[in-house]
Amino acid sequence: MRIVSRRRAVLGLVVAAVVVFALLTVFAIELSSTQSKSRQDVITRVHERSQLAAALIDSLLKSAGGQAKLYQARYGGRTVSSRALNQARQQNTYMALVTLSGRVLAKSDGFTSQAQADLKRSAAMALVRSGHPYGLGNILPYGRMGVVNLAVRFATRYGERVLLTGIPPSSLSAFLAGELRRIPGVRGEHNYVLDGEDAVLASTNPARPTGYRFTAPSARAALSQTSGTKNGHYYDQVRIPNSTWRIILAAPSDRLFASLSGLRGWLPWLLFAAFALVALIPVGWFRRLAAVLSGAFLAEAFAVFPLLAPRPVGLLGRGPGGPGGSASVVSSAPAAGLAPMME
Repeated sequence: MRIVSRRRAVLGLVVAAVVVFALLTVFAIELSSTQSKSRQDVITRVHERSQLAAALIDSLLKSAGGQAKLYQARYGGRTVSSRALNQARQQNTYMALVTLSGRVLAKSDGFTSQAQADLKRSAAMALVRSGHPYGLGNILPYGRMGVVNLAVRFATRYGERVLLTGIPPSSLSAFLAGELRRIPGVRGEHNYVLDGEDAVLASTNPARPTGYRFTAPSARAALSQTSGTKNGHYYDQVRIPNSTWRIILAAPSDRLFASLSGLRGWLPWLLFAAFALVALIPVGWFRRLAAVLSGAFLAEAFAVFPLLAPRPVGLLGRGPGGPGGSASVVSSAPAAGLAPMME
C-alpha cells in the first residue's frame, strides 16, 4: 500500500507539472497573439486615416477636374482666343488649350517656351492620355518655385482637347496643408502630400516645406513601400486618384504603439511571470509530499524489518552461551508476541 501511495504521489507530481506547463504555454501564446493583434489594429487605423484623407482630397479636386462640360461650351469652338484664357487664368501661372498630342491651340500669358517644352514630360498630360478624366502631375521647373499642371480632358466636334492649367505649388500647399492638419494623430506625427518624384507639395512638418525633395537613397527606398518603419517613425501612404500624388502619415513609433511598448507592453508579461511562479507552488508541494511519503515508507520499513527478520538465536530463546547464557538480542516482549505465530 505504501508503494502504491508513493507511485501515485509521483504520478500526481508529473501530471500536475504537465498541466501547469501546458496552461502556461497556452497563456503565453494567447498573450503574444493579443499583442500582435493590438499592433495590427493600430496599423489598420493609421491606414484607414490615410485612405479617408486621400478620399477627401480627391473629392475636393474632382470639383476642379469635373468641369468638362463647362470647358466644352467655352473652349469647344473652332478657335479659342488668348484673351478668353487670360480672363480665366486668375491667380494661376498660365492656361493653355492643347490637343492630346501636345499641339498648342491657344495659350494665356505666362505660358513660356519652357512650359511648352515641358508638355513632353508632363505627368498630368500622361494621365489624361491614358484615359483619366483629369490629371494632376509633378512639380515642373518654372521660375524659382516651379509649377504643377492640372489637365482636364473634354470632347469637342473638332476632336478631344485638354485644358492645361499651371498652378503655383504655394497655392496648392495652402489648400492641402489645411486638410492635412485635420487628420488626427499622436503628438509628433507629420503628414505629407508628395508628388511622383518625392517632392513635397504640402506638409505639416516645418522642416520639410513645399518644394523639398527627398533624394537620399534610403528615404527613396522607404517611400517606394506603402508602409514601414524608418528612423523610429512608422509611416503609411495612400495614392490619390487621378494624380501622381500620395498622402503620407508618419508618426513616432514609440508614441503610436505606446500601449504595446515600455511598461505597458511589459506589464502583461510581468503578470504572466508572476502567475507562472504562483502556479509552480503546488508542484513544489507535490514534490514535498512525495518526499515525505517516500521517507515515511522507508522509515517504517526499517522499523518493521527487525520484527519480521530477527536473529535466529532470538527465535530459539537461547543466548549465545546456551541455556544459561545471556539474554537474546530481541527483547522478550516481542518474542512473546511472536510465539503464537510460531506454534
